[in-house]
Amino acid sequence: NVDETQVPCAVLLEGNDSPTSRPGKIPAALITQRYVLAAYVPCDPDNPNDAAHAAIRDLKKAIFAGDGDFGGRVSKVSYKGRDIGPRADGVPIVFVTVDIDVEYVEDLTNP
Repeated sequence: NVDETQVPCAVLLEGNDSPTSRPGKIPAALITQRYVLAAYVPCDPDNPNDAAHAAIRDLKKAIFAGDGDFGGRVSKVSYKGRDIGPRADGVPIVFVTVDIDVEYVEDLTNP
């Protein structure tokens, strides 16, 4: 739940990671990390999906616009879907999520 006085807002939820061993001299792991980007935005209670689709579009742009380099540490970002959350009738706030997987290599001797 979110306090209505805090809307609009965005939240980054960090999911579990899925490490895979990598061969090589330095102990390293290929990590796939799930992230959920969530946003609460004001909406017209009669047409909440208009604001929801705009928020989803903005979250996608924030992640996928630009060179995709992410400072050189990320090897791959994959879009995994989106969702518009349920809401009570008449509530002027809509909740959306965008799921991504981020792939990177971590040196386990210097995490």
